[in-house]
Parts: sequence; C-alpha cells; structure tokens
Amino acid sequence: MSFVRTLPLTLLIAASAVAQEKHLLRFKFVPDTVVHYSMSQEMDMSMNMGAQDMSTKMNMQMFMTTKVKGVKDDAADLEQ
Repeated sequence: MSFVRTLPLTLLIAASAVAQEKHLLRFKFVPDTVVHYSMSQEMDMSMNMGAQDMSTKMNMQMFMTTKVKGVKDDAADLEQ
C-alpha cells in the first residue's frame, strides 16, 4: 500500500527532472538596459518570554535598479 502512496510523488519528481533537462535558461543582457525591482516584506511575531508577552511588527520595502553597462564575451557589467 505504501508503494501506491509514493508513486505519484515519484512520478512528479521524475517528470521534474526530465523537464529540467529539456530547458536551459540563461540571462540575455542587452547593453544600456535598465530593470527596476521592488520587494515588500511584512512580519508579525508574538512570543512569551517568562511572564511577559512581546510582539514585534516589521514592514520592509526595497527598491532596486539595475543597469547593464556592457557585455563582453560571456560576462556582463552590471550597475545597481
């Protein structure tokens, strides 16, 4: 019975491995291209230390810009 339970997981892992062999993903850098990236993260944490309840809240946002300054052979010069 355990074989029947693990069969779908085994097939999923095997299919994933086959799919990875078919595709080769690479970045294609084009000189003077500018890319903007935004990341937002929120955290709400509560804990009890001894007899005291403590809570911590955090909200973080990060904005990043990357510019391709140049491409030569198989290397790109990036500026962030």
